[in-house]
Amino acid sequence: PSTNADNHFLNIYSAGEIVASLSFSDADKISLMENGLLNFWFNDKIIHQTNVSNVDSIVVYDRSKEPFVYLGIMGFNQELYEKNFGVLDKNTVDGYKSFISSLTTNYGTTLYFAVDNALDRIISYNFVTPIKSVNLITFTDGLDQGSHALNEKYETDENYLNHLKSRISKTQVSGLPITAYSLGLRGDDVTDYNQFRFNLYSIASSNANAFETTSISEVNNKLDSIADDIISRITTVTQKVAFTIPATGKGTKVRIVLDGKSAENSIAYIEGIYQPSDKSLHEVILKGVASGGTSSLDVLTGTAKGIFLTYSVADISADFTLTKSNIRQYNMPVSSSIW
Repeated sequence: PSTNADNHFLNIYSAGEIVASLSFSDADKISLMENGLLNFWFNDKIIHQTNVSNVDSIVVYDRSKEPFVYLGIMGFNQELYEKNFGVLDKNTVDGYKSFISSLTTNYGTTLYFAVDNALDRIISYNFVTPIKSVNLITFTDGLDQGSHALNEKYETDENYLNHLKSRISKTQVSGLPITAYSLGLRGDDVTDYNQFRFNLYSIASSNANAFETTSISEVNNKLDSIADDIISRITTVTQKVAFTIPATGKGTKVRIVLDGKSAENSIAYIEGIYQPSDKSLHEVILKGVASGGTSSLDVLTGTAKGIFLTYSVADISADFTLTKSNIRQYNMPVSSSIW
């Protein structure tokens, strides 16, 4: 067992579902018997047993590391159809896709009841690692039908929506507020347009997070942008960047673009003034990124090999992942104002 066993646990997967979750303090040995039984032991006692034919994979996680992506899905018409909360990774993604593919249309739109239950699931789930963001995304193509029958505490749309709006604004999970998005694609049978729009604004955490769309392709594009928004809010990437460039003239500005854009349009770059006397870049500016928490460096020392110079910048933090394909070099000689 690990010395920090409480921080580690393993999930046993079958058909994309977690069928058992054990911490290292629960299990210290795994053995496979000739009859196909897989035994999990602790202190020489079997604490869990399953047939190896029922196991797709066993994944070990560390609670102290970066948070996982957790996902739960709730479909709704006259009933609720639920894919339980769990870790979204390569072992479970097919299960989520299969669940979505299995959903079919039916009469009824228990919108309020679905949002209410989705909030219940988020609040009650045991997140095993620290989390950075809690998000609820709701899509509907119609007005609510039937929620009052399933939850008789709220007899009118206004009462139920006020309840949901209050829950979304006040509820916290692990000390974090819930960011709620809503997307609406109004169906042909929706005649009360004002109520449709009011629903979208009421189940979003802000008016800016409520979106009315006119096509499924627009829905997909909006979901992509929501995902990008969530990622940008929670992601801080720290990397080391090394770049090799040919030597240039004295006083030339060298701009290393990190976001794949032109020199003029880039919002993330490293820039310095080349001095051949020490093969270094001076008065270095970091735009849109930081190195060790600072946005400037006095000197960036280069390593020469023939006509080429290599520079390294460590501990670069950015709100996006740096990739080689997005790195560009631009020069501006002393006698020019053009990159």
